[in-house]
Amino acid sequence: VKNYNASLFPEKKIRKILTDEKGRIWLFTDHQLFYYDKSKDKFQTIVTAIDFQINDIIQLKDKRLLFTTSQGIYEIKENNSGFYGEKFKQIPPQYVDASMSKIFQDGHQNVYVDYNNAGIHVFKINNKTFEHLHDINLVEEIYIFYEKKDTLWIGGAKGLWKVYLMADNTYHIELVQPISFIYDIEEDKKGHLWLVSDNGLYRFNPLTNLIKKFTASDGIKAKFLTKIIQTSTGEMWLTGLNNINVFRPEEIADYDNPPIVQITGIRVNDAPYTKQGEVSEIKKMTLNFEDNTIDLEFVAIEFGDSPSNRVKFRLDNLDAEGKWFEMPNIKPRFTYYKLPPGTYTFRIKGFNSDGIESRADKTLIIRILPPWYLTWWAIILWGLIAAGLIYSFVQWRLYVLRKREEFKQKILQTEMKALRAQMDPHFLFNTMNSINAFILKNDKMKASRFLTDFSHLIRKILDFSKEETISLEKEEEILRGYLEMEAMRFDNSFDYDITIDDALDPWDTQVPTMILQPFIENAILHGIRHKTEGRGNIQISFVPDGSEFFKCILEDNGIGRQKAAEINKNVRQKSHVSKGMSITNDRIDILNHQRDKKTELLLEDLYTPERQACGTRVTIRIPFF
Repeated sequence: VKNYNASLFPEKKIRKILTDEKGRIWLFTDHQLFYYDKSKDKFQTIVTAIDFQINDIIQLKDKRLLFTTSQGIYEIKENNSGFYGEKFKQIPPQYVDASMSKIFQDGHQNVYVDYNNAGIHVFKINNKTFEHLHDINLVEEIYIFYEKKDTLWIGGAKGLWKVYLMADNTYHIELVQPISFIYDIEEDKKGHLWLVSDNGLYRFNPLTNLIKKFTASDGIKAKFLTKIIQTSTGEMWLTGLNNINVFRPEEIADYDNPPIVQITGIRVNDAPYTKQGEVSEIKKMTLNFEDNTIDLEFVAIEFGDSPSNRVKFRLDNLDAEGKWFEMPNIKPRFTYYKLPPGTYTFRIKGFNSDGIESRADKTLIIRILPPWYLTWWAIILWGLIAAGLIYSFVQWRLYVLRKREEFKQKILQTEMKALRAQMDPHFLFNTMNSINAFILKNDKMKASRFLTDFSHLIRKILDFSKEETISLEKEEEILRGYLEMEAMRFDNSFDYDITIDDALDPWDTQVPTMILQPFIENAILHGIRHKTEGRGNIQISFVPDGSEFFKCILEDNGIGRQKAAEINKNVRQKSHVSKGMSITNDRIDILNHQRDKKTELLLEDLYTPERQACGTRVTIRIPFF
C-alpha cells in the first residue's frame, strides 16, 4: 500500500474518485478539483474556488468531463497549456447559478442533473450541445442514480425511487421502498439490486418488489455502510466504518421459514378488551355503537431475524381496495378511531427477514352495532312516519289548492253575476227613456205597444239573466225583441236581420247571455243614429269556425267609430260612453280565466273603395261550451 501524504492535497476530505479514458485519476474535495499525473507521480490542481462547492464529476460517453457545483455546471477543457474551468455555456441562463449536485448519463445519451434538491433536469446530447427535454418533479436529496433496462433507479434521503418515461412523454415517479438515506446501488448477476443505506444492506428484487435486509445476524460486521461494488469475479465489496465486507450473492440462501401472525392486544375506547378470553383466540367481536375506537397490537413471529420481520395490515370496508399498510415488526400497533356502524374484517399478513410471506392472513371480524334509531326496524318505522307525513302534506296541499281554486271560481262566478245584474238596470234605463219619449210626444198607441213589447222582453231577460249561458235560439229571440223595440224607438229608421248557419244547432249551441246586446246598442246609438243618407242596416250572423269555435258577427252601415267619437265629443254625450261595452269586456276576461279555450273580440272599421267610413264590424269568437 502506497500512502500519499495529506500535505499533497489542497483539502483533506476527498469526496469522490473517477478514472477517465486516459487513465487519469480525478478527485475532488469541497472546493478543489485535481487529478493524479501518473508519469510525474504528482497531483495537479485544476480548480480552486472557495466561493462555491463542488458536488459531483462525470465523464460523458463523448469523453467530455463535467463537474457540478453550487453555482452551476462546468466543463473541464484541455488545451496546449493545460486545463481550465469554464461554465457550461449550453445550459439555459436560468440554470447557470442554480445549485447542481448529482449528475448521471443513461444509455440513450440523456443527462440527468439534480438541481437545488427540488427536481431533476433532463438534457439530450446532440452534437455536443445540450437540449433541455424534461423536468422530473422529484423533491428529494439524491445520492445515487442507477439505470436498469430503460428504468432509472434513484437512491435518496426518503428511499428508493423508480422513474421511467411513458408514452405521453411524461415521467412516472414511484417510491418503491421507503428506506432512508440510500447512498449506493449495485446489481448482481441475478438482477437483484443491492442497496446501501444508513439502516443497513438490502437486497431488492425489481420484479417482485420483495426486499431482504442484512444485518449483523447475517455476518455484516461494519456499521455506517457507504459503498458497494461488484468485481469481475462476481464478488460484492461493501465498505463501512473501519471495515470491508466481501461476499458472493449467489451463495446466500433464502430463509424460507414463513412467520406466524398473531394479535397480541385489543383495546376498546382505551380499555383492555377481555370479554372473550385469550386475545389470540378471538375471531369475532360485536360492540355497541359507542364502543367504536379500537386499538390493535399484533406481531409476525419468526425467530431467524425477528427485528427484520415486517407486517402488513388493512381493514376491509374502510381502507381503500387493495391498499395495505406496512410496519416493522417492532411492537406494531394501529388505532382505528370512531368506526361507523358496520361489519369490518381486520387482516394481517407477515413477512420474515427474507420477504417470505405468512401462509395465511390473520383475520378479526369487528361488528359495530348501530344505535337503536338506525336499526332495521327503526328505519322501517322512520320510513312509515316519513311516508305518512308526506302523504298528509300532499293531501293537505291538494285540499288547500282545491279550496283556493273553488274560491277563485266562486269569485269569478260572483263577478259574472254582478256584471249580468249590471246589464239589467243599464238596459232598463235606456228602454224607459224611450217610453218617456213616446209619452212626451203624446203618442199613446206607440207608447202602449212599446210598453207591451218591453214587458215581454223584460220577462225574458229576467228569466235568462240568471244563467251564465243560454242557447243560441233563446239569444236570437232576445236580440230580435230588443232590435224591434229599438227600431220602433227610432221610427223604423234601420233594418236588421239575424241568421244562424245551418251547421250550428241553435238548441245545443250555448252563448254567454246578451253578449251582443251592448254592441248592437253602440251600433244604433253611435253609428246608425247619425247616418244622414239612406237607411240603416244591422246584420247579425252566427257561423262555425272550425270544430271548437263559432263566430258571432255584427255589421252595421253607420258612420263609423271615428266620426261617432268626434260627434260625441262635441255634444258631450258622456252617458253614451257605453257602460255596457265595459261590462261586456270584463265578462269576456272572466270567461277566459275560467276556461282554457279563450273567447276573442275583434272590432273593425269598414270602408268604401274610396276609403270612406261605411260602418263597423264586431266579431266575437266563442268556444263551444
